[in-house]
Amino acid sequence: MNISTEDLDPGKNKEQRHPTDLDLNSKEAVYLHVDYKQRGLGGDDSWGSLPHDPYRLLDKKYSYTYTISLVN
Repeated sequence: MNISTEDLDPGKNKEQRHPTDLDLNSKEAVYLHVDYKQRGLGGDDSWGSLPHDPYRLLDKKYSYTYTISLVN
């Protein structure tokens, strides 16, 4: 997608922006967003419970690789 992190989250003033709120044709840049670690959204309530163990990152060490190539 042609969306920067700053377009969605402008910083101190949160505006709850979504891709549908943005002009996706306004930039010539291409953004690549790579998530290294991500865990579940939360527990069974909205008061701070942790995600269930199968959805948590409990290992001590993680690694991953990726390749970026241009194809003409």
